[in-house]
Amino acid sequence: MLAALNVFVWFLMQSVVVGGLGFFWFGIPFAFVVAVLIRLFILAEPLEYWKYALLALLPLMWIGIGLWGGYFWVDRQATPFVPNPERVSFPVAYDLWVYLAIAIGLIAYLRHFRWFTAIFALLNLYFMLAMSFLGGMAITGNWL
Repeated sequence: MLAALNVFVWFLMQSVVVGGLGFFWFGIPFAFVVAVLIRLFILAEPLEYWKYALLALLPLMWIGIGLWGGYFWVDRQATPFVPNPERVSFPVAYDLWVYLAIAIGLIAYLRHFRWFTAIFALLNLYFMLAMSFLGGMAITGNWL
């Protein structure tokens, strides 16, 4: 499991440096979006505390996919090469659809918190896309 955590950190680093373009291309838009989120959070009507916990589903999904890809990392250079069973790639294949359904459901459900939830979902969608892409490559062993 420690190896999966190390790979997850590497995945996160790859998504933050935007595939080698550098932290600048990630840092400035990220800081702007976080500032907008803080402002919207301050202006929004307070929710019941358990509704705030529902928002944790969004980052938990991309963290889970990153750990899943790290755990089932395939090394094509290893001898003997043993590929993962096909069922291992199912969570990565369908994770974006599940994420979008949950995000849209949360945006509809948290009516008074709609703008915050929408922007928070878009921010997490970036990481979900990165983790899906990297996790899928790690599971199959086919790197672009």
